[in-house]
Amino acid sequence: IPLTFLSYKVDNIFCGTEPFCYHVTSLVLHVANALLVFWIFLLLLRKKWIAFLCAFLFAIHPINTEAVVWASARKDVLSAFFFLSSLISYFLAREKSSNRVMFVAGIFLFAFALMAKVSVIVLPFILLLLDWHKEGSVKIRRVTEKWPYFALALLFGVIALMGKEHILEALPVTSVLLFIPKSIVFSLQQFILPLNLSAFYHYTGAVTLASPFFFVPCILLILLISGIAVSLRWTRKVALAGFFYVILLIPGFATFSKKGELFYFSDRYIYIAQLGLLLLLGWWLLGLRKSSVQMCAAALILVIGFSFSFLTVNQSFAWRDTRTLYEHAVKVRPDIFISQHNLGWVYLGEGRIDEAIIHLKKAIEIDPARPKPHGNLSEAYGRKGMYEEGLKEALRSLELDPEKEAEYKDAVRILEDLQKR
Repeated sequence: IPLTFLSYKVDNIFCGTEPFCYHVTSLVLHVANALLVFWIFLLLLRKKWIAFLCAFLFAIHPINTEAVVWASARKDVLSAFFFLSSLISYFLAREKSSNRVMFVAGIFLFAFALMAKVSVIVLPFILLLLDWHKEGSVKIRRVTEKWPYFALALLFGVIALMGKEHILEALPVTSVLLFIPKSIVFSLQQFILPLNLSAFYHYTGAVTLASPFFFVPCILLILLISGIAVSLRWTRKVALAGFFYVILLIPGFATFSKKGELFYFSDRYIYIAQLGLLLLLGWWLLGLRKSSVQMCAAALILVIGFSFSFLTVNQSFAWRDTRTLYEHAVKVRPDIFISQHNLGWVYLGEGRIDEAIIHLKKAIEIDPARPKPHGNLSEAYGRKGMYEEGLKEALRSLELDPEKEAEYKDAVRILEDLQKR
C-alpha cells in the first residue's frame, strides 16, 4: 500500500505527529468520495435529486465511521477515491467510445487505487457488470478491451499473496464457506439498522452448520438469492445491485482469520460495497411514478439520514482513543472475549487495577482456555499485593502455554514477593 504510506508521509511533513491532521485528511477524502458517488449516480440514474439522496446517505451513514475516523483505515478511503474516479473515467469513456484519454486515465486511476489498497482488485468485474446493465449482455469485445484492468488486478493480486499463504491456510475452506453467508447477511443487517456497530465482530464458538449462528444466515442468503433470481423475470437491476454488493465484499472474505482470531465482519469492508445497496435504492426511487410519492419517499430518506447523523456522531466518540474504543465494544457486545480482555489490559496499563481485574476475569469466563488473560490477571493481582491469587493465575497461564517465558518470570517474581513477606 505505497500510496497510503505516501499520504501519511505528506501528513507528517506538514503536521508532524499531530493526530488531528491525519483525521482531517481522511475526512476530506470521505467528503470527496461522497461527491464522486453523487457523480456516479448522476451518470447512472440521470436524476440529480436521487443522486443527491444516495450520496447523502453514503456521506452520513454510521457504518462508515470506522473507515473515516480511524487513521489506520486511511487505505480504505484513499483506495475508494481512486476506485470511484476510475469508475467515472470508464463511464465517460463509454459515453464517447472515441475518448481514449478517459479510458487510459481510468486504468492509471485503478493502478493508484491498487497502490492504496489491493482489495479494489475486483473493479474489472464491476465494469463488466455495468456493461451487462447497459447492453443486456457481456460481449467478448467488452472483456478483451479491459485487459489492462485484468493485468493490473492479476499483478497486484500475486504481489498481495506473496508471503501470505499462511493467512489463506489459517481457516479451512468449509469454515470460510460458513462465514461468507454470515458476513453477507450481517453486513446487510448493519447497513439497514446500524444500531450496534462495533470495532470487533469476534467469534469464538464452533464453526459448524449446526450452530444457529451460521445456519440462519445460510437460510436467509438462500432466500435472498431465490428472490433475486425471480426478479430477473422483470428486471436485471436487483441482480446487478446484488452482484455489485457481493463482488465488492469478496476481498474481505480472505480476512476472517487474523492472528489466530476469527472475525466475521468489519464495518470498513462495506465502504465501497454499499454502493450496490444505494444503487438499488436509487432505482427504486426512479421507479416511483407519482411525484407526490417520490416526494414522500425523499422526505423519509432525509429523515432517516438525519437520524443516522446522530448515530454517526455517537459512534465517532467511541473511536476517540483506545480505551473508549474497547469500552464501547464491551458495552455493545459484553460477550466478546477480545473486547473484555483488551479493555482489562488497557485499564491495567492505566493503573486502574480493580477495573482491570473485573474485565480480565470476564474474559476468562468467556474463554478460559486462553493463557494471556491469566497472565495479565496475575500481574493485576501482583500489583494489589494478592500474591497467592497472582501465583495461581501465573501457573494457570503456564499450564495453558508452557512456552511463554513471560509467565515464568511472573511466577518467579510472585514467589520472590511471597518469600519477602
